[in-house]
Amino acid sequence: MPNYYVGYRFFEGTPTITDQPLSGYETPRRATFVGQPTFGTILTSQAANPNWKDGWQIVHPEESLNGASGLSFRLSPEGTAQVQYAEENSQQQCEWYFQPFTHGIRVWATLTTQTEIKGSYCIPQCLRFTGMYNAGWRQAIAHTPFLSELDMQAMGNANGTLTYARRNDEWFRFPVQYVVFSTCSGGVSVFEAQQDLIDHGLIVRESPSRQMAPARYWEHVAPNTSWDQMTSGMYWERTACISNRHPADCVHAWTDFGPLSAGQSRTLHGVVYFIEGSKEDLFNLWQADFKDAA
Repeated sequence: MPNYYVGYRFFEGTPTITDQPLSGYETPRRATFVGQPTFGTILTSQAANPNWKDGWQIVHPEESLNGASGLSFRLSPEGTAQVQYAEENSQQQCEWYFQPFTHGIRVWATLTTQTEIKGSYCIPQCLRFTGMYNAGWRQAIAHTPFLSELDMQAMGNANGTLTYARRNDEWFRFPVQYVVFSTCSGGVSVFEAQQDLIDHGLIVRESPSRQMAPARYWEHVAPNTSWDQMTSGMYWERTACISNRHPADCVHAWTDFGPLSAGQSRTLHGVVYFIEGSKEDLFNLWQADFKDAA
């Protein structure tokens, strides 16, 4: 669907750092795709892909990256993207790999530190579903009206939301207002999260079905489409907490890379799902992709 695209901000704001490690994560889960994609040829032309938008880049180097600051991005002909990033004068460098697959994008994130991290080091990840009722510059980054809460609310359902997570092995719907839910008891005070812990870090957006919303709604948010329902979301290993409803019409996950000794690295696995189907369909895919460590 070339007219629709999600956005992803892989370093949203400042990391949350604690003196002591967080405790009480969900039962450890490891991805079935535990390797890391190899990166070969750098893509140099956009001409072969009709879905590129004007102004989108396929490579972005900054000379200062190896000097511990800057941003580097490159794309391969197979669609795998590599991102490297470090804050100015930072002792931590991050590297992401994004690899498309049938149900979305698989992600690997590696943090390498030159100094000891005694406690948590949580980097916020941001998945965006910006629709039509938002700033123009945000629509250039993400445009998914049928998964946009702000669009649905602007069109008459002021108290409706589309964001879900799991608690006590059941789905619950996020409220309209901004709220943070923690996956671990040690993260509640750090993130000012709700006291009710959730089962794990899976957070999803599910569109209404064709039967639930009137035809005029679909004429605005998904014209000329025939599918019944779409669902998207993300999951990361070692997610400390998740949240909803930022101005960009997005969902967040704080991924914890600490503790680490000086010179050490940690790689976490994540997935951005984007499917035709319900949140139950997505949940079944997630269960197959992430198995208990035992």
